[in-house]
Amino acid sequence: MDVFIADDHDLVIDGFKRIFEETAIDVVGCCLNGKELLKWLHLNSADVVVLDIEMPEMGGIEVLEYLKKHNLRHRIVVLSGFLDYGLLEAIMDLGVMGYVTKNDLAVNIVDAVEAVGNDSWYFSNEVRAMLELVGFEKNTRSKKAREMLNKTLTKREMNIINAIVNEVPTVEIAEDMKTTESTVRSRTEVIRNKIGVKNNVGLAMRFAFLREK
Repeated sequence: MDVFIADDHDLVIDGFKRIFEETAIDVVGCCLNGKELLKWLHLNSADVVVLDIEMPEMGGIEVLEYLKKHNLRHRIVVLSGFLDYGLLEAIMDLGVMGYVTKNDLAVNIVDAVEAVGNDSWYFSNEVRAMLELVGFEKNTRSKKAREMLNKTLTKREMNIINAIVNEVPTVEIAEDMKTTESTVRSRTEVIRNKIGVKNNVGLAMRFAFLREK
């Protein structure tokens, strides 16, 4: 799996390289700001981009807004030095599937890149704790979600939701359902429209009660 790193600290980039050296993840490039990243993406591609939110000249949010505006789809893990629920909502709306804080970097970054590279969402330990704190798994939400499942979704759609919540890659969902990845993605889009969420991260959080312990 190939990864490109955009971070304005050379020490952080060097740390990434040392971590990834012991894995099957190859660092194909790195840069220090968002403008350099966009230039690279116009000519190249990577399985996953690790994107720091705070960078000079052009920050992570600006990069994400540019990619969305121009309909350029990339698998992205956002890296942030702080916890911010508003930031989480913003990057979800911009199509990001991974959010790792720098405090959790060494422990979570490999898992995050591998998960997002396989079309699964990933939150680091601190982010998960924040989500629990703001109440995504409260019983009231769970009851409402169960009612929504029973009233609006088919059994096949419920199986897809369960797989997404439990971070099963799209390719495995397709194999289990004996269909194509394209069909799974199309059906997932239908599900999101029914439920009223914008992406798989929102879907997974809405139905967090299905997550296997």
